Amino acid sequence: MAASNVLQRAVVRYWGRKVGKVLNMVISILHKQYGSKKLVIVDPFGGAGTIVQKLLRVGHKIIYSDPNLYAWLIAKYHIGCKTRRINIQNIFPEETKALDVYGRVRRIKLQQLYTAWCPYCKVSREVVRYYWENGACTARLICGHSVECGDAELEPYYLYPMYELKYPNGKWFYKRRNVWRINELYTRRALLTLTAMLNKIKRYSVKGYIGTLYWLALMAIQYNSSKMA
Repeated sequence: MAASNVLQRAVVRYWGRKVGKVLNMVISILHKQYGSKKLVIVDPFGGAGTIVQKLLRVGHKIIYSDPNLYAWLIAKYHIGCKTRRINIQNIFPEETKALDVYGRVRRIKLQQLYTAWCPYCKVSREVVRYYWENGACTARLICGHSVECGDAELEPYYLYPMYELKYPNGKWFYKRRNVWRINELYTRRALLTLTAMLNKIKRYSVKGYIGTLYWLALMAIQYNSSKMA
């Protein structure tokens, strides 16, 4: 989670980016057919907005759309902002609320969730990353060793989604990895961290490009925070 200032355009590499040759080919075709005439172009599956951005630079007007909200958020940044910086630490709180087994509210430092005992070094070490392997959670430590570790004993204080993994027609997802609800894809440790970050973003109520980037940063770590990583 630790991060220094990050250039906004480097937060996420979206799968829909087009190589320069393809973009130049699109521009060339439009120029051959319409000359220097400025057009109104519709891009119904605009993705990360790479083509839109290129066409805007040469003077065309664009109607952008994409059914994927994640793509829309990235495009909103790409099209409207290029040089601002954010500090991801701003959405990573030092501590959060949690519930113990008796339902009592406790305050914990999130850094505690990212340290583990190294039996080789005989000392607690910072965890570089957790990953799920053979049904067990393994911690990769900063010293280079990997150790099996259990999950956090505390439950998140803040609410989180518990949607069933079903299609709109009511059938279960074909690839739901032996889990029934979306929250089962995460450890309690990950849920404690993600809900704390979500609460901080909502509490700040940051709007505009910076607010969009905070949401993007949170969305971008969902996969690596889950048991699927």
